[in-house]
Amino acid sequence: HDHADEHGHDHADDHSHDHADDHGHDHANAISKTIDIAGNQIVVAIDGDATPNAELHIEITAANANEISDLRLWFGTKSGEGSLKTKADDEGDHWHAHVECPSTIADGSSLWIEVEDMDGKKLTKAIPLS
Repeated sequence: HDHADEHGHDHADDHSHDHADDHGHDHANAISKTIDIAGNQIVVAIDGDATPNAELHIEITAANANEISDLRLWFGTKSGEGSLKTKADDEGDHWHAHVECPSTIADGSSLWIEVEDMDGKKLTKAIPLS
């Protein structure tokens, strides 16, 4: 279809959401952590504050991305009790996820990353944010 007469706005960068305007911030303040899961170097960029009901924006790259089937993330305790687990979106050269913090943050809460390999084996690693 033709966008020529659509109110003079540009659809060139139109994807599911626009990081520049969607949340009133950019990713310049993101912290970056490198973790090792089963010999795979994984870089996790985390933007946002781990406060009750907050949303963290996560970008993940992996040295051996072809060895990863799925990535799931949550903020809270290792059990995930009271936390909303999020499956990261595979965007080709990286994964992207929005992780919601629970309304009550337990002592020792961390950002948890569960990596599922091609054989279905799951490994979990914590990234403390405080």
